[in-house]
Amino acid sequence: MSAFDVLNNFEYGKPIYTRKPIPNFKTEAEKIKYYEKKYELWRNGDGKLTGMHLYYLDNIKLANRVTGEETFPICRDIDVVVFHEIERLRKLNKWLYITKARGIGLSTLMFTVPFWYFRMYPNSTCVATTGKDKKTLGRLFSSYTMFAYENMDENIKPPFVNKNETASESFLKVNVKVKTDEGIKYKLSRFECKETSDTPKSPTAFSGYGAIYGAFDELPLHPRRSELIGSAKEIFRNPITKKIEGFLIAGGTVEDSVSGEDLAALKDFVQHCDG
Repeated sequence: MSAFDVLNNFEYGKPIYTRKPIPNFKTEAEKIKYYEKKYELWRNGDGKLTGMHLYYLDNIKLANRVTGEETFPICRDIDVVVFHEIERLRKLNKWLYITKARGIGLSTLMFTVPFWYFRMYPNSTCVATTGKDKKTLGRLFSSYTMFAYENMDENIKPPFVNKNETASESFLKVNVKVKTDEGIKYKLSRFECKETSDTPKSPTAFSGYGAIYGAFDELPLHPRRSELIGSAKEIFRNPITKKIEGFLIAGGTVEDSVSGEDLAALKDFVQHCDG
């Protein structure tokens, strides 16, 4: 079912999805059964919303940047479209670029989706950068990634290993619990955020990495975007199949600081990018 099929089949004025609080479990068996069902939904979706979207709605807590109110996301039509496009393009080993207006919450999504990847792909790495300044990169990591992690339910929250928060580099490393034939094991998963625009060498900040997911925030504003994408192709390439299998989402806000020439150059760039 496409995103537009989903939206057309919902009754106008009613919520697309309503998050239900985690129940109080009477027994350990009850909790295990609950989460087994949830994990299945978070992986495969419910036939209307994608698994990644359901995970986001159920587990990622946000703070209102004006009032400070802490709440879970609401399911908006734009989110349905974006998450469906992510799912569709992931299956095709293609990347997603979104030109957008300010305020749709794309940066929030970009910097919290790694938690879904941690759960579905233990022992994986996710990466992110921004076309804006170093302070913005640190703020995105602190306000979205770390806020979501620190407010995650303990039944879902992967055990903390290490973190770093500086102007030019931030990261979060966690252990993800995995059931194996030998019993329970923990797989190290990480989200790495790096500055990639300051110097000619900056776009290669992720050189040598392998990543299942990447987020390039405000790509139109990135002064070295071509070099960044050129370097990124190898980050997402599977060394066994030699194919680009990691997923990249990039986006940018159309605002006064982005000239018509910049938009034309970006359009040409995206059309000719073979990711």
